[in-house]
Amino acid sequence: MSFITKRPNGRYRARYRDPNGRTRSITFDRLEDARQFLGGMGGNLVRGEFVDPAAARTQFDEWADLWWETTIKLMPSTRRGYRGHLDRHVLPYFKGYKLGAIDFMTVEQFIADRLRAKLSPKMVRGSVSILSLILQSAVKAGARRDNPAEGHDIPVRRRKIREGDVLDMSQLHRLVAAVRDPYKPAVWVLALAGLRPAELCGLHVRDVD
Repeated sequence: MSFITKRPNGRYRARYRDPNGRTRSITFDRLEDARQFLGGMGGNLVRGEFVDPAAARTQFDEWADLWWETTIKLMPSTRRGYRGHLDRHVLPYFKGYKLGAIDFMTVEQFIADRLRAKLSPKMVRGSVSILSLILQSAVKAGARRDNPAEGHDIPVRRRKIREGDVLDMSQLHRLVAAVRDPYKPAVWVLALAGLRPAELCGLHVRDVD
């Protein structure tokens, strides 16, 4: 059920029920605007594409705080990485934006801004991934219809391996000989298993055959 009432100040209040049966309203200056809103809202409800106008007006940083509370189920190390991207890059840029006002080009401008600030493409991709997680939660909660942080191309330049970039066995033996005893096995594992340092640090005894 939806209807329009004229307020004492001359504006028009459109009332409707959301999918949960709660009565909501939004006010317009013109009667025609109120009618168009309710007409579009009815179609969205039928198609299952309801977007809560009040939630769409939520400040991005407020929604990010709500999303952050839901990450408690993640590993502490994962949360630390997310928090770093949030505090250093995502929140400073999007603070003050309304949730529904962020579109594809807004995210493209964010990417360009971070690249101009000399961030590595990998770091920018990480920040966009966090932004995407936040906006995806808004989609699932009915505060947005789409996720404008998806589908962006941020190429990572990879240096080609040239002759001399990889140690031969004699060079590797000399390297290990120069390493302090407690760390010699770690260097062997890095060199022969092709692990990244972070992967080595994450190894447990049960991971080693």
